[in-house]
Formats: sequence, structure tokens, C-alpha cells
Amino acid sequence: MDVTLFEECKSVIQTIIEKFTNIDVLINNAGVIENQLLLKMTPEQWSHVIDTNLTSLYNVTHNVIQNMLENKKGKIINISSISGIKGSKGQTNYAASKHGVVGFTKSLALEYSTSNILVNCICPGLVETDMFNNINAKVTDKIIQSNPIKKVICPSEIARVCDFLVNSEFCTGTILNIDCGMNC
Repeated sequence: MDVTLFEECKSVIQTIIEKFTNIDVLINNAGVIENQLLLKMTPEQWSHVIDTNLTSLYNVTHNVIQNMLENKKGKIINISSISGIKGSKGQTNYAASKHGVVGFTKSLALEYSTSNILVNCICPGLVETDMFNNINAKVTDKIIQSNPIKKVICPSEIARVCDFLVNSEFCTGTILNIDCGMNC
């Protein structure tokens, strides 16, 4: 589904609920980058990143949370980025969207934790994904060499952290930096 379209998300999620009855876990993981200095950034680049990385959280979560409330439980994990914590040159749209994910997580945790819906956020550094593979190798090498662990995160590490949060009964509003020390 196109997570930037509210009605499409609503339709797909209704179909999922009809088939499976409950949605116990939601992992919001949509993300794009369109790096550009702000003065060179087009309105389309700004909107594409904000809509995909931030508005999608509303579009999907709004359509899932009622089911979680009816079932008196749920886990929501939002994937942000270390850029949403510390910012990054040439990524005002990306950093703003990912910082918004952090604020969305904290506010949603306060709104629904008493209903047994726990909401948490993971802020990865460089993860070996298609997005990572599309970044200039000189840029990624510089980032890798500047972080204390000097590694790229494998997707399975993010999956292990998601598994921890899905199985935790005591984490909500938590922001976990999985970033090889990039934010030290």
C-alpha cells in the first residue's frame, strides 16, 4: 500500500482485520531520503520525505489503533533514525521527519499506555539496506570511520531490537539508539 495515502491505508488495514481479527504489533518502518541543502530543496522533495517518513505514521497508526483498543493490547514500534536525534547537513527534510517520529512516539505512548498499548521507537544509524547502498561510498566510509564501533548495522540487529520491544511489558515511550555510537 502507499503509506502516504490515508484511504488506501484504511482499506488495506480493514482487509487485514477482516482476515486476521486482531493486529497485535505494528512496526512503522517506511522511509525515504532526498538529500539536498535547504536552499536547493524543492517543495516536492520536502513533501515526499515528510509524507513518507512522518505522515505515514498517522495514516497507518490511526487505522490500527482502534483495533488495538478493542483488543485491550498492542505494540507499536516506530523506526526513526539517528538523524532525527542529532540532525545532519543536507537532510533538513529527513531529520525533521525523523525527529517528528520521536515526538509522535512519545506522545502516543502517553495517550495509550494506560490502555495496554505500548509505543516505542528505534533510531538506527547506518543500516545495510537499499537506502544505504544508494549513498555515495565516500560518504558512508566517512560516517563509518567516525563512529566508535566502525561498522554498518545489519538489518537482523534491528529485528532483534524489535523482538525485544514486542516481548517487553515495561517499555513505552522509549527511544533506543542502535547507531554504533554515532550519537556519543
